[in-house]
Amino acid sequence: SAGGTAGLTVKKWSTAENCRVTGCWATAQGSWGVGVNLATDGVINRCVIDGNYTLDTFDGHRGVGIYANGGTVTDTVITNNYSPKAKASDGYWQGGAGARAEGGAPFRRCYFANNRIGAISQGANTLGVALYGSSYVYLYNCTFEQNNYESAIADNVYAVTLVSHSSTKMQKCVLVGNRQADGAHAN
Repeated sequence: SAGGTAGLTVKKWSTAENCRVTGCWATAQGSWGVGVNLATDGVINRCVIDGNYTLDTFDGHRGVGIYANGGTVTDTVITNNYSPKAKASDGYWQGGAGARAEGGAPFRRCYFANNRIGAISQGANTLGVALYGSSYVYLYNCTFEQNNYESAIADNVYAVTLVSHSSTKMQKCVLVGNRQADGAHAN
C-alpha cells in the first residue's frame, strides 16, 4: 500500500478470512487504516495484521494496523504495527498503532502485541497505542501485550494499551507488559 490507501478494504457485508496483511505503508496525511480499512458490517476473521507502518511526519492518521468503523474483528493477531514519528496538529495523536475502532466495532479473542509509536510532536497528547476507540467498542477475551510508546516528548500519554471515550465494554481481557518511554508500566 502506498500513499495512504489500505492494503485491504473490507466493505459492508464482506469477509476477510484466514489472510495476512503485512508491510503496508502510508505517507498521506489523514489516511485511515494503513493495513486494513473495515467498514460497517464487514468481518475480519482469523487474520494476521502485522508490520504495517507510517513514514516520517504524519498528521491526522487513524489506525496503522486496522481502522474499524463498525464491523467485527475475531480471532485476529494485530502486531508489530508502527508509527515512528507522528505530528499532532490538533494537540492529540489519536491513532492507535494497532487499531482504531469506532461505531460499535467488537473485537473478540484478538491479540494486540508489539504495536509501537515513536516520537510525537512537542506539546501533543498520545491516545491509545494498541487500540484507540472513539465510541462503542466491545473487547472480549483479548490480550494486550508489549505495546510501547517509545518517546518522552509528548506532554501526556493516555493509556498505552487502550483509550475509549464512551460506552466501552472490556471482558476477560489480559493486559501485560505495555510500557511508556520511561519504562513505566502503562497497563
